[in-house]
Amino acid sequence: MTDSNLAALVEFFQSGCKKERLLGVELEHFVINKKTRTPLPYQNGVAEILRRFAPIFGTPVLSDGQIIGITGKNSDISLEPAAQLEISIRPSSCLDEIRNTYDDFFAKISPVLDEMNCELLYAGTLENALSLPLIPKRRYEIMDEHFKKTGTHGLQMMRGTAATQISIDYESEADFSKKFRVACALTPIFSFLCDTTGKMHRTHIWNNVDPARSGIVPKSPDKTFTFLDYAKYIYDRPPIFILQENEPVYTANKPNSEIFAQKKLTTADIEHITSMAFPDVRLQNRIELRMADSLPIEKTLNFADLLKKIFYNEEILEKYFCETRDVKNIDVVEAKNALIKHGGDAKIYKKPIREWVREMENL
Repeated sequence: MTDSNLAALVEFFQSGCKKERLLGVELEHFVINKKTRTPLPYQNGVAEILRRFAPIFGTPVLSDGQIIGITGKNSDISLEPAAQLEISIRPSSCLDEIRNTYDDFFAKISPVLDEMNCELLYAGTLENALSLPLIPKRRYEIMDEHFKKTGTHGLQMMRGTAATQISIDYESEADFSKKFRVACALTPIFSFLCDTTGKMHRTHIWNNVDPARSGIVPKSPDKTFTFLDYAKYIYDRPPIFILQENEPVYTANKPNSEIFAQKKLTTADIEHITSMAFPDVRLQNRIELRMADSLPIEKTLNFADLLKKIFYNEEILEKYFCETRDVKNIDVVEAKNALIKHGGDAKIYKKPIREWVREMENL
């Protein structure tokens, strides 16, 4: 089944080719008590916020009778493992439209937050979240146990991190290859630009979660990366669990190639296994840039605007493609480590990080 399953993955990626140049925004928040500045747990905390918020926002999403999200008109609300609250805004070409959708969400949820004496916190990491219980989703329990065996910071990632994720479109496989390579090469710079701690703390955490599924996709900056290359990357990953009759079943370190050796991948299978890899730059049927900390909406839109300028302008995209032509996988890793260690004094790809930043600010 290997050839047919790889072909199915390639077809799934090809289905994302489109002429539109949209931006998708997913913004995670910690929910904290205003007085104590501590994060709210799911039970008697964030679950109650969702129950009060759902009637004015959309349709509740339930798991075993417990609310874990809300489907809205222009955006959806979901929860990360320790009840970090995420809004996923429908992709749009217009930043003002994205802003209006977020402002509508914020205006509606603010009275509910005030009623419960809490607020949304924009930060990449939160130190006092590590004792939080997970929300009632069996998949998160499985992942939590799995990450105890794969790295040193899995528990922190699940409970104490929050991100901003921006997705972009590609017109063709060639367009995907160029954008993916540039995005991977520029990951350390984007991480630095969107760091809320001054120490790249969230980046450090993700560097130590699970080398099989986080960081930079192996060899992605080293060559022209194709849909088939990414398909092979996914097919060789262990998915942690698969869904059987809609229930998660732990698969340990078995790769997809072994799990699906005698089974044809369905669309649902593909959507699941592609979502269980967490590289800084990820492909589903859009390219997702996942390296930014949770940011206030103004900074989120500034970052989205920067990505729009780089990836939707052929001249600028080509400029960064040429500038990073010699960057290899190891260079990206070393650049991230240099920024974690030296911050604004670091040199990235033979150029000071502050010079990269000034250049991007003037695009």
